[in-house]
Amino acid sequence: MAGQAPLTISPNALLEKCNYLTTSLKSYLIYRTAKMAKGVMIVDDEDEVRNAITRHFVKNGLEAVAASGGKQCLEHFRNGFNGVVLMDVRMPDIDGWDTIQEIVKQGYEKSAVIILLTSDRGARSEKLTEFRQYVAEYIPKPVDLKQLVTAVKNYLRYIE
Repeated sequence: MAGQAPLTISPNALLEKCNYLTTSLKSYLIYRTAKMAKGVMIVDDEDEVRNAITRHFVKNGLEAVAASGGKQCLEHFRNGFNGVVLMDVRMPDIDGWDTIQEIVKQGYEKSAVIILLTSDRGARSEKLTEFRQYVAEYIPKPVDLKQLVTAVKNYLRYIE
């Protein structure tokens, strides 16, 4: 634009604006989760996998939220999540087994169906036997997304 000075912003001011936007987005996502009826939560530390599965569920008309690990998963439950949880086992912050244990400890399993969705072939070990009463199904990756949507819709019928 002729005659106008370029817009300048200090690095600190820019960082402050970014922090504000990040906080606002997190608040919105937590609000959205709390207001969510029945839906699906995809818990996976791999961004590409988590985002692709989340987009597929949304495209198929389901409410979907994503969690990059156990801590975010538990945060969604604290904020009212109700639905099917697709849980990876190997995650850096809190692994899937410890996350399931905390879900049960907090009583959240009453409002959820947990499905293990993992490439960890060892997930069928004694841990799976130990947690069998809390894990509805084990689905190995890679997964057929059409079949996954059908399975989740079927499980959602059993959640109040």
